[in-house]
Amino acid sequence: MLKMAMILWIMAGTVLAGLTVLVVLLVPSLSDQALSLMMPLAGAAFIIAFPFAFLVAKRIDSKIVHR
Repeated sequence: MLKMAMILWIMAGTVLAGLTVLVVLLVPSLSDQALSLMMPLAGAAFIIAFPFAFLVAKRIDSKIVHR
């Protein structure tokens, strides 16, 4: 299950980090501070994606019939 969680984390972390970068660039009040906000927010989003990926992997693992 941990391997599946890591693969899901890579995908979900990349998506969430990309979304935070887009939000920083598209919100006018944040775009003037874009260079200082992008990296910390993208890193935080990537780290926050781990519990989500772990929960999804747990649910997927519970649906798989183990032999």
